[in-house]
Amino acid sequence: MVNEEIAEIFDHMARVLAFKGKDRFRALAYERAGSSLRGLEQDLAEMARAGKLEEIPGIGHDLSEMIEEYLKTGRIRRCEQEINSVPDGLIELMDIPGLGPKTLARLHQKFCICSTSRKRSSVGAVMKPLEISMMSKPSARHSAM
Repeated sequence: MVNEEIAEIFDHMARVLAFKGKDRFRALAYERAGSSLRGLEQDLAEMARAGKLEEIPGIGHDLSEMIEEYLKTGRIRRCEQEINSVPDGLIELMDIPGLGPKTLARLHQKFCICSTSRKRSSVGAVMKPLEISMMSKPSARHSAM
């Protein structure tokens, strides 16, 4: 169903923006829009024809234009450009518990972790020393005493 396809694009876009450290409100808007589309019972194509896309919670003018572009072309150029600027599979690494966008961005920058094919070995090899390092460092509160 087209609703689910566009919801997936918007969810992925939210994660890419969070990873890149872009405006968090913009990322939340994509996330909210994806959630709204997932819960929508009406067909997006019918709503677009009736000019009612902006009646969907979380869908404003810009997102309604993106939905219409997808319905016409099967793609959303702005989302593709943003998503393609991040290595394939990198965003999927955020599915690992404890590996959020900020941590992933730091690991990517420092260790060039950029694909799920290296997820198990690379991330495991990096996370273990980080865990040990974090456990061995005294916190600022304890060292001030």
